[in-house]
Amino acid sequence: SCVACHRRKTKCDRQIGGCDNCTKARVVCVYPLPKIPVQRARRRPAKCELELEHKVRALEAKVQALRQAKSIIENHPSHKSPFNIERGKSDELLREAQQGISTTAPPPNRQISMDESSKGGNSEQKTSSGATTDRFWESFAGEVKDIEDILQDLSIEARDETTLNPASMSQQSFLFGYGSLMVNLSPLHPRLDQLSCYWQLYVGNIDPVTKILHVPSFEQKFISAHANLHQLEPSREALMFSIYYAVITSLSIDQAQAVFGESKDSLLQKYQFAIEQALSKAKFLKSKNISVLQALTLYLLCQIDGDENVFWTMTGLALRVAQNLNIHRDGTKFVLSPFEVEMRRRLWWHICCLDCRAAENQGTTSSISDEMFDTEIPLNIDDADISPESDTFPKPKACRTDMTFCLASFEITKTMCRINHQPLAGKDHQESKVKNLEEKVKIFEEYCQRVINYPSQTVSSPHSIDQVTVNFSKMMMGKIWLSIYHPPYRNPTTIIDPEIRNTLLLVSLEVIERSRALENRDETRKWAWIFRSFVQWHAIAYLLVGLCQQQRHVF
Repeated sequence: SCVACHRRKTKCDRQIGGCDNCTKARVVCVYPLPKIPVQRARRRPAKCELELEHKVRALEAKVQALRQAKSIIENHPSHKSPFNIERGKSDELLREAQQGISTTAPPPNRQISMDESSKGGNSEQKTSSGATTDRFWESFAGEVKDIEDILQDLSIEARDETTLNPASMSQQSFLFGYGSLMVNLSPLHPRLDQLSCYWQLYVGNIDPVTKILHVPSFEQKFISAHANLHQLEPSREALMFSIYYAVITSLSIDQAQAVFGESKDSLLQKYQFAIEQALSKAKFLKSKNISVLQALTLYLLCQIDGDENVFWTMTGLALRVAQNLNIHRDGTKFVLSPFEVEMRRRLWWHICCLDCRAAENQGTTSSISDEMFDTEIPLNIDDADISPESDTFPKPKACRTDMTFCLASFEITKTMCRINHQPLAGKDHQESKVKNLEEKVKIFEEYCQRVINYPSQTVSSPHSIDQVTVNFSKMMMGKIWLSIYHPPYRNPTTIIDPEIRNTLLLVSLEVIERSRALENRDETRKWAWIFRSFVQWHAIAYLLVGLCQQQRHVF
């Protein structure tokens, strides 16, 4: 518009010779000159914009990969019916889906080595890729001069051998459910004729040492679930895959090949993929279904040779999910049936065992302390003594039951956590909570008294599980004794009496010998998988220190 029309805020017809309004008003019609565009200097993108662009490209690549994986699965011949799948086809389907995801994903960032990360931060504590951190070995550094160099060499070798594999990738990705809604998990279930074999192996190899499920009430649900896999609830499906995974974990390589006609590694990889996808589909991070937490706990209990850092993190995640379900509060505080109260107790104490094991492997103290829960230890009863229809609690038995071994494990976990619990230093009100030697010895004596009263302490018992309970309890008594007089996180400058040092050396040797015996004896071989998960780091380290010191004195 012209200058006059713009000033009067009237509509201008923009005639070249003069607009109609200016002609009527008999004024000169003047149009403003066009603005000259100013060329601005290009602004460099900010760091946050570059990161956002990188994330968008990564997400686009993942979406494309998921589309390819979905196309592979939907076009697979076995996608139509899960019952006519041939042996080995499920593995082929799994590999194709994982290959589609991994090949199109962006290249991983370069991993920062231990030396580089220590230079960039202000923390003086280094971390290694081994099963235990330097905080654990720090207490031994003052006793053996060259142990730090030895461990550094081992950590370098471990980093050199670290490779990116589909199993480790899935552990990082399944938390966000990268394909759980797209992948049909029905073909990954075992054949119908194998189902009873899986269940019998679970009852024989898993249930006696991990009483997470109530066998009589769950058996029919397990068998009938295979009739309609497409309509199976995600929580039930996750629990079933955890059972398959646990069974394969308990078998040797030859047994898995002979019973199921497939290699143990391929079966474990298949069921691990299925568990993680089923848990994501069940939305386990916010699910209120206890079956989902049972599946996650059973899955973690069977992690023997996995990444200890992932195991530590996942155990903490299971602890948070349990707290979200109020499993850390005793069920009698709520309006629950005796059956629900008992199953919640079993589940919580298995999570406590996981946390204690993860803390030892990670080289730190347990995350669970007496102040954060009030869940009682389960009753010493058989599964037949309680059912979902029970309206009263059964009376605890004085004889051995289905729960005897697990109760021994729970008592050991309770004692170990109480003795090794170490609040953060530097606060006056926390220092009073650190137990002295007399308090720890008293806790140990109370534990020994409870062990003596165990029904399974009869050496002449014909049951193999009773012999396992006795040997396991004696092994852990030695471990607790070692923790009292040589705490794993003690001050490295503390001097130990030579007589106590020699006794602890013999105790460490006995702990290792009993651990090896539990793993290798024929009568306990079917439960060896659970003992392989209890790596006796403390006894091994102390024995290593003792041998080095003795060798130094000889020469």
